[in-house]
Amino acid sequence: MRLFLRAAAVSLALAAAACASGGQPGGDVLRNSSEITPEEVRASTRRTAYELVQALRPEWLRKRSRTSGINASRGVAVSDEVTAYRDGQRLGTVETLRSIPVGDVGRMRYYSASGAQQRFGSGNPNGAIEVLTR
Repeated sequence: MRLFLRAAAVSLALAAAACASGGQPGGDVLRNSSEITPEEVRASTRRTAYELVQALRPEWLRKRSRTSGINASRGVAVSDEVTAYRDGQRLGTVETLRSIPVGDVGRMRYYSASGAQQRFGSGNPNGAIEVLTR
């Protein structure tokens, strides 16, 4: 019984140590892949929101499908690009992020196609990037 208790205590201590280090070797904290935090924005030396995404979350910029044209049932133009928003207002494609200085960025969020549809409505078949300003 004493051996069992000792083994349980050692296991518990190891589990606590792993949690304290963030579960990563060297104590790195896991990053949220769907958000660029204010801390990451402040630490960046990039000039535009586009450069920031390109450096920190390049996967956000990748096209998701090859469909384009017009969604006839809704009369909405559909692009094969990820859509960009600033404080909830549609800007256009991710190229429009080049016009936003990093100094204006508070945080950024990526939404999958379904998340973008829930947040912004239809017309985001490849997801969306939202810039939330300071």
